[in-house]
Amino acid sequence: MNNQQRPGQPPRGPMPGRRMGGGPMLLGGQIARDFKGTVRNLLKYLRAYRLAIVVAIIFAIASTVFTVVGPKILGLATTKLFEGVIGQISGSSAGIDFGYIGNIVLLWQGCISSPPYLPMFRAGLWQAFR
Repeated sequence: MNNQQRPGQPPRGPMPGRRMGGGPMLLGGQIARDFKGTVRNLLKYLRAYRLAIVVAIIFAIASTVFTVVGPKILGLATTKLFEGVIGQISGSSAGIDFGYIGNIVLLWQGCISSPPYLPMFRAGLWQAFR
């Protein structure tokens, strides 16, 4: 086959004006000559955003805590629901305790919507629903 292009076909090969291979990412990185000074300048710049950074860190921690605690709370409700259904099937218990499940769901909803329930978890009061 010859190397001539057919009419209407885009050119083959690298784009005009570009070389083949990687770009500047393959070049060696530059090292800061004054690392401590650079960090000092960065912290000086971020000082104006200190409150926003602290709030973001607090929300990240709270999100992690709720991600861990949420399934535990819903697990308690699921266990109670399962025990009630099995009790109804076997005829050995009164059935599903909707009051208990409602309290757990309200507790879980409160944990999601507002952080005031966090001290209650730290104090271990959530175990009162067990």
